[in-house]
Amino acid sequence: MMMIRWLCDRLSILKAVNFVLEDSMAIFSLVDTELYKNGIAQDILKLLFHKQRIMIGPSFAFVRAGSLFAIYSDTDTKLGMLADRISTWQSKGVLLDAVYPDKLRVSFNPYLIKSYGVVLPSPSYLKDKYGLCSETGC
Repeated sequence: MMMIRWLCDRLSILKAVNFVLEDSMAIFSLVDTELYKNGIAQDILKLLFHKQRIMIGPSFAFVRAGSLFAIYSDTDTKLGMLADRISTWQSKGVLLDAVYPDKLRVSFNPYLIKSYGVVLPSPSYLKDKYGLCSETGC
């Protein structure tokens, strides 16, 4: 994975993403406010689509924007974990280890699923095998 935060202009970012895509089939997206300026994120998604590559996003918003799928947690779960860490820090002066949330969701982009001809696993399989809930399933 290549960090492109230091690149500021649209053309440099697209060149860097294009370079990364030469040897990659997928990009794991991280939230970076620089990529939302001047429509850069939309340009990256268009580039991915035209090169027949996928983006895996960290939230449902990324699925709506053009990621193939995202695995994420809901806001209540994330806030609960944050509150636990703050409480433990304040009461014991100990920072809890980083862990994944108990409740994870998975969402798929139906347009890209159809375009790429991907056959999705059933919601029950995702829940039983990986502990993931579909957007409508939990």
